[in-house]
Amino acid sequence: MSPPRQHVLLFPYPLFGHISPLLQLARKMAPHHDVTFVTSALRVQQLRQRGIFTAADEASIQLVGLLDALQESDDTEGTFQQMLEVGEKTFPFMTKLFRTLPSSASPDALGDDYRALLDRPLQRPVDVAIMDVIALRESLPLLHPRGIRCFVFNSSGLIFSNKLNVNQDTPALPDAAFFSDWEAHPDLAVSGVPRAFKEMCMDCDGELFPGLDALAGFIVNSIEELEPEVVRTMATHRKTAGKPVRFVAPLFADEAGKGHGNLVGEWLDAQGERSVVYVSFGSFAVSQNEQLHEIAKALLSLNKPFIWSLKSHQQKLLPPEMQASIAGQSASSKYLVLAWTPQRSILNHPATRLFVSHVGYNSLLETFDAGVPLVCWPMFGDQFANADMAQRLGNGRTIPDTGALHSRTVPAAEIAEAVTTVGQWERNFGDGDYARKAAEVSRMVKAAAAPGGSSCEAFTKLVLSDIPLA
Repeated sequence: MSPPRQHVLLFPYPLFGHISPLLQLARKMAPHHDVTFVTSALRVQQLRQRGIFTAADEASIQLVGLLDALQESDDTEGTFQQMLEVGEKTFPFMTKLFRTLPSSASPDALGDDYRALLDRPLQRPVDVAIMDVIALRESLPLLHPRGIRCFVFNSSGLIFSNKLNVNQDTPALPDAAFFSDWEAHPDLAVSGVPRAFKEMCMDCDGELFPGLDALAGFIVNSIEELEPEVVRTMATHRKTAGKPVRFVAPLFADEAGKGHGNLVGEWLDAQGERSVVYVSFGSFAVSQNEQLHEIAKALLSLNKPFIWSLKSHQQKLLPPEMQASIAGQSASSKYLVLAWTPQRSILNHPATRLFVSHVGYNSLLETFDAGVPLVCWPMFGDQFANADMAQRLGNGRTIPDTGALHSRTVPAAEIAEAVTTVGQWERNFGDGDYARKAAEVSRMVKAAAAPGGSSCEAFTKLVLSDIPLA
């Protein structure tokens, strides 16, 4: 007999890198429970306009917009400061919502205050909330007393477990440290954390993630085999021991609705096997014009076919000869430079040899699954720890001092040397050192997601045991 269906509300940080994996989790949960996905009303509009939230999703998930202060003008530039401001324009409205959110324990909260904060009413009181880790401090003290069981969702387990020992005596670094490799340090309690992070995650008594003992469990978008030390840490740490910790990766982002898919597919089909260099720095903007020129110079010097995902306004800053080529791009072009690219399709195409990436966590997982080697170009935050993971696993190499905190321009020769080293074009693809490791990691990820694999089993326990019985 199946357990009773619970009403599960998922709330991501309102950036697409955070929305996408939680939306995929919502899709997987929908056959088992009644699922509501709440995010900024602007994001709801964009999810529908871009075809990411599909007709099938409409039939199985209630998508609800939070009437916050986020505007389209807030999306003009992918800078770190903008990413922080997005939260500032959402969280005050989130906390108002959670104070009056109807729960099975207090259904009387259905009233004008609650309804005025959403673009549509909830279908029923909430039993369980799955919160982005960034929203944990604000949400848990409001939801738990109302009888709503709370799970926290995080990307890499390492990023969460590294923070568990941070305390009041931990050094507070300048906030500019967000742009350095602080998250990759094995002991943040000693090395320190940015002041804004410390203030965000601690209460006045100096406790990290206050009220963590009230959580029903942890959901991690990773696999146990990638992070065995984290599994052991979370099983024994005083803040997490005894609670379910479910590693449920991979939860992949969607690629619907932005165009260029046919052009990219036709172009890739015309290239030689394992010949293409793919370059993308995600939604973060490479701000230095000189750096864009050095990247362009490096790619052209390789004399290899490449696809570069680059924002339209930045394409105008490229060398004139490259801009001229972009204007007439076709399936027969030597290379493609596009404002958006179907990343998973590119990574899984047999023409792709390697990926030059900012190693955002979603990109990292997609690359691991595809079995493609990495040249890592981290910019800030967890990207440094992600690059460290790729280097530890042997399927990636990091260009040093690339963070937004560093003022240096990485020269074309250094970029080309890193790409050549990882690509190892002098060997058959499968014989290359980085490619062999990439294939091993890919097999690990696919095995975890397959029936009977660790992630598949963890998800089953989450939806059939943890959520109904937490």
